Amino acid sequence: MRISKKIIMIAFFAVSAAAILSILLAVVRNRAEAHKKAQRKLEFTEDGLLAEMRSSPLWDEGQGEWVFYDTVYQVYNDGSQVFFAENFQDGYTVELPPVTSRIPREEVLAIQEVIEENEFMELPEDMSNNTVCDGGEMHLTVYTASQSHTSGGNNPFGAEGTERLSAVCSAIRGPYTDAQVAYRIEVDRILKEQYNARNHK
Repeated sequence: MRISKKIIMIAFFAVSAAAILSILLAVVRNRAEAHKKAQRKLEFTEDGLLAEMRSSPLWDEGQGEWVFYDTVYQVYNDGSQVFFAENFQDGYTVELPPVTSRIPREEVLAIQEVIEENEFMELPEDMSNNTVCDGGEMHLTVYTASQSHTSGGNNPFGAEGTERLSAVCSAIRGPYTDAQVAYRIEVDRILKEQYNARNHK
């Protein structure tokens, strides 16, 4: 049985139309993705503060007398990093020079990309997970050329948006360096010294 030319032509145009439609849909999807990416694009300064992560650990030496304070980690758009502790409560004081270091420009750009990709500026300011009673506080602030945004709270890694917040925090903070670990150990030593002086007069 011979297939007529008309049927062949109809089949050809049907396949061609499907192929063209598939291409057009791909183009539309690509443009939509490009538009979404353009909307996420943020403008950062050349050397200003990019992000500050502030958490609230505590020291108790197992004695039941807690000393709350803040640890602060800052990263700048020029690659500078600063780590220090402040806001010691109950009359405790620790005066140590901050730990400073530097990361390559490529790492700064990678951090900026993670901030954009995870739409950090759209996260809620308060992401506290109040189902956890003993969680610590953490707040992350990101700075652009025109605005700043803070997100975090009490144990914020259990609320909606956790994955996005965690991704940004991991990109910004990274692992503690040896110098930063040594700094924390020295803070604990000074607090213990002051505690002993207070309680063994």
